[in-house]
Amino acid sequence: MKNREDMRLFLLLLGLSIFIYGFSNLGTLLTTEVFGDEYTYKEGTAVGPVVLSGLTKSEANHLLTEESNRWIESHPIEFEKKEEEFVIDKPEINFDIEQTLEQLQEGVSNPFVVTVGPSFISQLSSELEGDLVQSLTLDQLKSDLMRRAQQLKPEAISYSVYQYMESGTEELYEEVARYELPISDDVQPSDVIAYLNGTRIKPNEPYSILNEVEGKEILNERALNLVASGIYGAVLQTNFVIQQRHLSATLPDYAELGREASIRSDQAHDLVINNPNQSTYEVWVKRDGEQLVVTLHGYPLPNDYDVQVTSKQDLKPRTVVQYSSTLAEGQSKLVNEGVDGVVVEVYRTIKDNGIILSEEFISEDYYPPTNRTILKYGDESTLSEFNSSGTGSSNGDASSNPDDDDASTPPSDKDGIIDDVGDVWEAPGQLKGN
Repeated sequence: MKNREDMRLFLLLLGLSIFIYGFSNLGTLLTTEVFGDEYTYKEGTAVGPVVLSGLTKSEANHLLTEESNRWIESHPIEFEKKEEEFVIDKPEINFDIEQTLEQLQEGVSNPFVVTVGPSFISQLSSELEGDLVQSLTLDQLKSDLMRRAQQLKPEAISYSVYQYMESGTEELYEEVARYELPISDDVQPSDVIAYLNGTRIKPNEPYSILNEVEGKEILNERALNLVASGIYGAVLQTNFVIQQRHLSATLPDYAELGREASIRSDQAHDLVINNPNQSTYEVWVKRDGEQLVVTLHGYPLPNDYDVQVTSKQDLKPRTVVQYSSTLAEGQSKLVNEGVDGVVVEVYRTIKDNGIILSEEFISEDYYPPTNRTILKYGDESTLSEFNSSGTGSSNGDASSNPDDDDASTPPSDKDGIIDDVGDVWEAPGQLKGN
């Protein structure tokens, strides 16, 4: 008796479970089967931008087919390659409307079920010469294309071939920057050219001149600086980041203001560059007559880049007076004419189709003036007068006596620097017997 009651209770619970499951999960299907096509989708139901609220399934099918066909008709795919463009009209993008409605969740926005057919790849192959299509990351390209189609995005479809090329597809490389500078008579850069020509600036890795020439014999340090300046001049015309760069004490005769780089391994003075792009760029260095030519090769850069050297200030040298008893009283002699210094600011302008997007400050380059030096008659009494007046050094090894035209205070950072007064002002006793 008890077993019968248990069985009845079990069958009752089973029936209730089937009943609840059927209404909660198969409601839409049962309603459609019983009442035909009169069932309509709930408020908030959509596929991409297409609203299906209040529509029957057949109406939704018709509307989705119509909207997807209209999207394909109005969205040819444009590809950019170097300075060329090609268009794929009516690409084989397949919208599976039946499957889209089968997977539909009501009350929310849903994506279309989309596939990209094989003819799309055939169309690409006909436009890309050689084996370039084999270098395309097709899965990524198709994924991006389907993502747009799933939502019927209204924006025009435009891709750069370079976005989907494997790194190092040299058939698409082009010259992205060029810089030339003269080769001085005392510079023989052939060994440095051989070391640095063909080196690669990899993405998001520091490119160091010292690392590139490590372990190699450098016969002429000026030659290394010459080539480094050429590379720096070319890099300024890109979006590469300058992580480290140094200047010479005076501007070399081969260098241009704002475009000089000095390398000194004994002081860890290096030129370090970072490439923020996703592909590698090659450094080509060659000698063309009396010119050094540096070019960078790789995929086209995202924008155009111009370099401006502005705010130039010429800095006049100070006059340094030295005293010597070897000269006749009242006699003076010009030892060093002195050289003007200079300071400039360097900026990089980023443009897109001639429109300025932004301006980037690169550096302030400062070359201090070289002091003008005059030798005058003087003896121990002259030094004593200087020390007693407080204008000379306290140890009696040196003294200062600028001309009337010169400032008697030390120069500022931009007016020139005297590192050691004792090296500049000579005491009379030190010059005796010269």
